[in-house]
Parts: sequence; structure tokens; C-alpha cells
Amino acid sequence: MPKVLVQNEALEVELEDNENLRDGLARHKLSVYGNWFGKVVRNDKVLVIEGRDNLSVPSNKEVRKLGEEAIAVGYRLGSECQVTGDVQIHTQP
Repeated sequence: MPKVLVQNEALEVELEDNENLRDGLARHKLSVYGNWFGKVVRNDKVLVIEGRDNLSVPSNKEVRKLGEEAIAVGYRLGSECQVTGDVQIHTQP
């Protein structure tokens, strides 16, 4: 079972093979959505610190919403990622 370390929460959780990142974190009562001045951010962007190769290939939606440059430095949409191995991420504050 892949492990996901959420660095800014200092928590590690196990997900099922090929489980959606956002759904797997939600199952463990964690959210990829941020909070900006009291308003919920409607973007499930995460920064992948380690294990980029352990996520599914970026979807067309991710490329359209984030851009290729952001994906190249490690940003992904949690709702579009399937986890296939261990990863370390940073969610939005």
C-alpha cells in the first residue's frame, strides 16, 4: 500500500494502490483544499516533494488548469492523481 507523507501536516497515511489522492486523503480526514483569509480555496493543488513517478501521468485537465511549467516543478491536482507508490506532498495552507 502506498504511503503519502503530508509534510505540512506532519502526517503519513496509507492509500490503496491506484487510489485517487484527494479521495484517499479525505478518507483519512485530511483535505487538499486550502484556506485563504477565511475562504476555502476551490483548488486542490498540491506540491509533490518526492515520488512524482509514483503518481499517474498528468491529465489534460491538469495541464490546462496548472500549465506545463507548474507541473514540471511538481504541482499536481489531487483530484486528478492516482497514487501508485510512496509520495511526499505539501498541501495548500
